[in-house]
Amino acid sequence: MARPLHISALIRALQFQNAQPDLLRRLSRGEWEQLLAYSDLARLTLILGQAWPEELPHWVQERIARNLADNTERVGLAQCTYRDAADALRAAGAEHLVMKGFAQWPYFISDLRLRQQTDLDLYCPAESLFRAHSALLSIGYEAERSPDAHDGQVADHLPTLIRRRHDYQWHGNAYDPDLSLAIDLHYQFWGRSYARFGPTELDAFWTRRCNRLMNGMSFQSLDPLDAFAFSAIHVLRHALYGYLVPYSMYELAFFLHQNVDNQRLWKTWFAQHEPSLRVLTAVPSLLAAQWFGCRMPEAV
Repeated sequence: MARPLHISALIRALQFQNAQPDLLRRLSRGEWEQLLAYSDLARLTLILGQAWPEELPHWVQERIARNLADNTERVGLAQCTYRDAADALRAAGAEHLVMKGFAQWPYFISDLRLRQQTDLDLYCPAESLFRAHSALLSIGYEAERSPDAHDGQVADHLPTLIRRRHDYQWHGNAYDPDLSLAIDLHYQFWGRSYARFGPTELDAFWTRRCNRLMNGMSFQSLDPLDAFAFSAIHVLRHALYGYLVPYSMYELAFFLHQNVDNQRLWKTWFAQHEPSLRVLTAVPSLLAAQWFGCRMPEAV
């Protein structure tokens, strides 16, 4: 089935090689409205605004400029939310690392302001998981039913935690600086029990974690190669269960394109990651390359 014109225009404009903005020039106002509705859901609107500002109608430029200003505030909100949560977790003796979100910069995105973030994904080892959960409840978070739990069988994290704002009203702005960030406490990197396949041992992701510093904020995150593998199997998981966000593939394509000639990195990949994990990493990498035309490292 052929892609609708507005989706083809968006994807062709965001290729890492031989990008073609020609279809953007052919879109009517109605098709631009369709494109923006899709790209908001796909989380590619801000990427498009950075890539081809001169190809956008004036009203689209203004709209994306407002989105970027709002999202810049949300980047600050995400970091403030993390600082607050991390203080509570440290006081409770709950170890953790930041799985995605702002930790994706600079390996998966050139400018953090271009990345939408709706929640914080934190991984906790078993001995810290429920201490972390109790600590967040103690500072005002409440648990919801996990959005990706199907009768309790498909979930990699505890029920989502959120600080409810009863005075908040949704105005249709996905970039709203006042929209609170939820927190997901993850207890595994891949759910073999429900997927019925995949790597059996990912504990090394935790042992290889690294210390990071951003805007005076210290945190721990995945080692860059482990972050690449996790981003890839995250794409695969969402593809399998039917709610894949194209932006996740864009980040994967960004990492591949930026590291295509990094031979040392790919030698380490072979040394660090077992064959089954490399296969699961390669499959969504090929999908990302199909969508966004990134260069593909020979090893992958």
